[in-house]
Amino acid sequence: MTQLHFKKEADKLEHITCTLRLVTNYRQLNKAAKRPLHPFSSGNRSVKTAWFVKLDVVHGYFQVSLDESNSMLTAFLLPSGKCRHTVAPMSLNSSSDEFIIRTDQAIAGLDW
Repeated sequence: MTQLHFKKEADKLEHITCTLRLVTNYRQLNKAAKRPLHPFSSGNRSVKTAWFVKLDVVHGYFQVSLDESNSMLTAFLLPSGKCRHTVAPMSLNSSSDEFIIRTDQAIAGLDW
């Protein structure tokens, strides 16, 4: 079971209202998790590039499903009972690794 808390975030548009975001503490799980290896493009390739693209993928981690055994590792307690993530939580290191791998696969082979 992991610790959690809610983080107050100011609304980026209005600065008047705020939203609460569930934040889970996966420090111990991050220490034990095996992270996938994924190569980074060489700097030489980037220097010779004529086009640069910036993508803002809203809710990208929520597109990465967890299988049941990995989902059980993300369990946390709420006053209403035990919960777990069924999609990649933002505070888990391997979530960003997997998201980057999937994004690279999606754009691989595009003729820029």
